[in-house]
Amino acid sequence: MSFFVTLSSNSNRDVYPHNHGGNFTIELNNTLDFGVGGMMWEVALVDFWYVGQRFANITQENGVVSVRASVKQHFTNDYIITADQVDALFIKVEGELKPQGVFGHRSGEIKSYGYIRFEEQHYNQHAFEKQITLSTMRWINQNFKMPTEMVVLEYKNNVLTIKLTVVQHKRLTFTFSPALVQLLSLWRSVETFGPYLLQSSNDENRVLPTQKPEILSDTSILLLTPNDSPLYLRTNKDLVFEISGGFWTWNTLTQYIHFKVAKYNEKGVKFTVDITKDSITYVLHNVKHLKWSSSLAALFCVR
Repeated sequence: MSFFVTLSSNSNRDVYPHNHGGNFTIELNNTLDFGVGGMMWEVALVDFWYVGQRFANITQENGVVSVRASVKQHFTNDYIITADQVDALFIKVEGELKPQGVFGHRSGEIKSYGYIRFEEQHYNQHAFEKQITLSTMRWINQNFKMPTEMVVLEYKNNVLTIKLTVVQHKRLTFTFSPALVQLLSLWRSVETFGPYLLQSSNDENRVLPTQKPEILSDTSILLLTPNDSPLYLRTNKDLVFEISGGFWTWNTLTQYIHFKVAKYNEKGVKFTVDITKDSITYVLHNVKHLKWSSSLAALFCVR
């Protein structure tokens, strides 16, 4: 987002009658608040004009004006995954149940246990290693009331280990999403444990070598830090997204907004948003209005 402000020494002579080309004060029609939302700005002198003025005591060779500013430090990015990419990372789990008596489950019956998914945020290598184990434990708590089945996924030192204790199943199958296979450079997308026949318990560990994911290149300006207030976008019907915490650059924030809007429109286009470095354009199709949080509105200069 950029804009230009033209300041003229001829302005506001009624308030500042002594304004001249070498020293003048201007009052703006609207206040420019550069502190809203924690956004960082770069300010530069683009052009200046001398109209009907000259400085007799400055020779031509000395008539050079230099403008300097301290170099702004960019955010040091070490992310291997950004929040807009997390939705494509998951593990599908299915089990083939063991028979349990005459009226119990039939042998060969397939039961789906849904997906192991990850919290929607940015991840560096260390954070994603922890998240794989945490997400697996959360998935276990959602799918198994009794701790008769224990699945532990550990990702450390570029090795993904599946630790499995099976009691109720003949087989368990883990299917890794294409994006997760690509991220970790897994040799195959499906890992099947079993058959286990009718033993009371079976333990198995499986080690899956991976390659260290590459750090994502991002040299865009840092817009938000964990200390900034939450950002959100609502329609008159729903919450489209809410961001709280983390470091967000121009690239990661705009990519995330485009992703969430596309996700919101999966069952029918309700509105569209297009953000570039020069403008933001949105079109309402099946909603009455959009409500941007104040800090997000300030970032993109929307009302």
